[in-house]
Amino acid sequence: MNAHETPSVPLHHLLLKLVSMKRLTKSADITFAEQTIESHTLLIIVNSEGTLYLNNRYIRFEAFSAFQLAPGDCYQFDGQTNETMDYYCLVYSVVRVDYVQPSFYQQSLFPGKHELRLYPLAPYVKLLESIQAAGKALQGIDAYKQNLAFQKLMGMLLEQHLPASQVDRQLYSVEDTVHYIQLHYKSPLTVKQLAALTNMPQWQYSSLFKALTGKKPLDYLVSLRIDHAKEWLANSHASLREIAEWCGFADEYYFSRRFRQMTGGSPRQYALSMRQRVQVKDWLGHQVIIPAEPQRILYYGETLGDLHVLGFQSVGGEDYSVFPVFNKEQAAELEPDLIILASGDEHIYEQAADIAPTLAFNSWGTLEERLHMLGDWLGKKQEALRWLARHERRTEQMWHQLGSHIRKGETASVFIFERGNRLFIMAGSGLASTLYHPLGFAPVGDVKMLIAAERAYKEITVDSLSQYAGDRLFMVVPETEESRQAMESLISSPLWKQLAAVQKGHAYVVDNSWNYGDAETGNKLLGMLPKLLQKPS
Repeated sequence: MNAHETPSVPLHHLLLKLVSMKRLTKSADITFAEQTIESHTLLIIVNSEGTLYLNNRYIRFEAFSAFQLAPGDCYQFDGQTNETMDYYCLVYSVVRVDYVQPSFYQQSLFPGKHELRLYPLAPYVKLLESIQAAGKALQGIDAYKQNLAFQKLMGMLLEQHLPASQVDRQLYSVEDTVHYIQLHYKSPLTVKQLAALTNMPQWQYSSLFKALTGKKPLDYLVSLRIDHAKEWLANSHASLREIAEWCGFADEYYFSRRFRQMTGGSPRQYALSMRQRVQVKDWLGHQVIIPAEPQRILYYGETLGDLHVLGFQSVGGEDYSVFPVFNKEQAAELEPDLIILASGDEHIYEQAADIAPTLAFNSWGTLEERLHMLGDWLGKKQEALRWLARHERRTEQMWHQLGSHIRKGETASVFIFERGNRLFIMAGSGLASTLYHPLGFAPVGDVKMLIAAERAYKEITVDSLSQYAGDRLFMVVPETEESRQAMESLISSPLWKQLAAVQKGHAYVVDNSWNYGDAETGNKLLGMLPKLLQKPS
């Protein structure tokens, strides 16, 4: 059984005291700066969906997602939604009381875990409303009762996420049998055998197994055997009898019958169709069988130019690649034989994979990482290597050409307004990825930290502008009218005009297309940057 990690001090030696509780509203036009937690904090989202940036990683959230933060954790709501967001913020202290002097306990109560489940939801909602209704700055018995309600809420969370309850233990036991099946799928297995491993009746085991996997135990076993058989059919010339034996089927006739039932075709038909396909691993770790020479690639993401420099086009063209939301119906109408999806969202991935073989692609990776990945997938390894070598030579030539126009160690910053009046500093993508080069500009300290954390950008407040401003400033013109108005308001303000780069004539307003991070745009910038930077100030 997989055990949860527990606090380093037994729970009965820890006292929890609610310090404050607030129900906060984050409007779409408000930017929250990145915060470092000083006290234990529980965040509970009441409505909306979005992204929380937490300790150098992004976590998707939805209504009634909960996050437990310990002292020293760093977080920011990343501003990827235009919805107003309500959330609870509960700050509390933890005191260690055992055989030593009482002291504040700074470690997490949920080691290795930040995201918590509120299930069932109703009791949590009732307790939150009760704690909030009690009010603030309470004293005496009222404060005592409020803290009891808070401790009850925390007790529910601890019980649910730390030492397993009876139901959890049963689920973990069933989960262990899933791993057992994956290791022993070649052997004869029965529901009776599997249930015996969990010390449960067969009916209870089958019910929990289906709740966990979506399939009955034997259906799961057959599906797993078929998946392994597909690999043998695609990558070997073995006989059906051999493949049936290697995958746990009694004989080739039963194997063929079950294969046809599950796939709609015979094993040999599948093998012939796979001869013209290859298996590759995508960014999220999916093993995907794709056409060896795809003819109708649909690219969904921000870096379509990466595909172009390797000699491919997208059946969706420029318009589809920048759709804000993946549209399954429109994608299906394009009849792709391969979809390259620049998204880490498994829900979107599943929609795309229903249409055609789909590869998840990290469009925020470096140019080198992206082209190597596409080259490996599409049989263009050498073309990717040659393009990157040629691009690096041209890049070095450009910076040598600009050597007399920029100082060694000179810094640069790229700003853009998006989603209304939200201001962002670019870090590891877009125009910034071209500017930051050993022979070119350097990022300012705070941006350097963002790049080290592999962040493409960060939302900032206008008041913190000077903190991120380098020796050269690049303001990207937004696409929407609302964002353009916000940009124009800033660059006409005293706050902007007092920046050293602006006063020296080292501030530039550039077209939105300059901030595309794809390979094709990167090539174009090598010709456009010198013209901009060589202009008299």
